[in-house]
Amino acid sequence: MQTVVLKPLYHRNEECIGIYFEKNAVLQQAIQKAARARWSKTNSCWYVSCTGENYLRLKTALENKAELEIEELRKYLLEKKQGNKLSEYPTNTHAGEFKKKSSQKTVPVQQIRLASPIS
Repeated sequence: MQTVVLKPLYHRNEECIGIYFEKNAVLQQAIQKAARARWSKTNSCWYVSCTGENYLRLKTALENKAELEIEELRKYLLEKKQGNKLSEYPTNTHAGEFKKKSSQKTVPVQQIRLASPIS
């Protein structure tokens, strides 16, 4: 099963969820239709506004189609919730970055449960 990486992304003066995966028409169609994701040519990734509703749409759209890797997004949101100085996330992400093998654990979408809702 293919891995989809969700990362914090600041795009067009808005906090977003960057969606990174190797080219796959099934995944692309799923995130476009169900989650209303848009393509960022600048960042070479799909993205949606960073809201709990959009996260749930992505999770539902990718269920049984891909494994989600959300560690960076989770860390960002926890830092934000705690009021800590947020880590700097680049606004320009390279397209090949998601292709690198990650040392982070990936889990099926069905097993993901956030400690608190994304807001």
